[in-house]
Amino acid sequence: MKKWLFAIGISLFIAFNLASSPYFPTGYENVYIDMSRDSLLKARGNHFSTSKLPNGNTILTEGGSADSLITKAMYFITPSDTLYEVVIEFADFFDLEKYMKDTYGTPNVNGEEWLKKLENGKELYIWQYQNRLCIARGDLYR
Repeated sequence: MKKWLFAIGISLFIAFNLASSPYFPTGYENVYIDMSRDSLLKARGNHFSTSKLPNGNTILTEGGSADSLITKAMYFITPSDTLYEVVIEFADFFDLEKYMKDTYGTPNVNGEEWLKKLENGKELYIWQYQNRLCIARGDLYR
């Protein structure tokens, strides 16, 4: 019985992980929407600055390295410790709009944004704000 539960747990972890990770940039393959805060800390390390929002949500922020295109990443966590949005800020010289069109194809929401259906039935909402790539749970933005 324990082996079956372990196998089911691993399968669900892989399904959620693989479902959203192709939408994240290189270096963030181990990040996925709906992962737990603990899983995020294990995947990215425990080097975040933390701030609390008035609604009870938490923002974990990590800086990029000096030689990186990414200047910082912000992870938005619900009060129940689930990742619901990731904002990745790129250096000013990086052509984020081109990267997003090359990665996600033609925008399918308002001609500027993407709604991607995942294999597990969930959705990701993806958009650009200034030089930031934003990826969130689709049900939050419909």
